[in-house]
Amino acid sequence: MNQVKVTICVGTACYVLGGAELLGMVDEMTAKFGGKVICEGSPCLGFCKLSRNSKAPFALVNDKLLEAATPESLLKAVEEALSEVQNG
Repeated sequence: MNQVKVTICVGTACYVLGGAELLGMVDEMTAKFGGKVICEGSPCLGFCKLSRNSKAPFALVNDKLLEAATPESLLKAVEEALSEVQNG
């Protein structure tokens, strides 16, 4: 089975700027997508150090970077990744 891997940064900046809310979506995504989506938190993905223009919180969806992630943008990215996986 092809799966989508979601990694949510929960480093201090990301956690304070919305990562906690994203991490709270893990149960919702598991219920909605079942075993098709694997979610995990990461102590720090390190993207906030890349440039001054980077915007926390960060998440990775199958290694695709999502900046200034919101619950809505994360769900949309997961749905797009699932579509890509299913359509090959």
